[in-house]
Amino acid sequence: MKAGQTILTLDISEQLFSLTTEALHLRSNATRSYQTLEDILADETDATTIADDLSLETLRDYRSAISSQGDVRISLSLSKPCVASLEDVRRLLSGLLDEELAMTDALSIVLFHFVVGQKAARILSRIGLNTADNTGVIGCCGKDRTNNVIPLR
Repeated sequence: MKAGQTILTLDISEQLFSLTTEALHLRSNATRSYQTLEDILADETDATTIADDLSLETLRDYRSAISSQGDVRISLSLSKPCVASLEDVRRLLSGLLDEELAMTDALSIVLFHFVVGQKAARILSRIGLNTADNTGVIGCCGKDRTNNVIPLR
């Protein structure tokens, strides 16, 4: 273990394990280099962005559809700032959802947010909308931030 690293051991569901591997697959292919969950978490764990991009309804629907705790044990070696950011996500979303979330829930939501963002970017690219040009107009989940309408014709 590197200095300044924390081992976070979590018992996650098979569904969340599948989400971790999908996120790693997407990130590794996007960067053309092997990635770790810490690489994804270091770049994607911004509590405010996640809360802005995902509606409370979407978060509740996701949480009811996907169980985060389960029988698959993983151990993550994370930097202390990364653990603190994940804790910030957990704390903020616990308050917004008015329920106590576990670290597995925070991990699940961060990875869900990342995967949805990657899939949305692919779709926008396929229909000819460059996502870099639309930053601030459409959030990672397609949430319209400016009330503008983007014509598809």
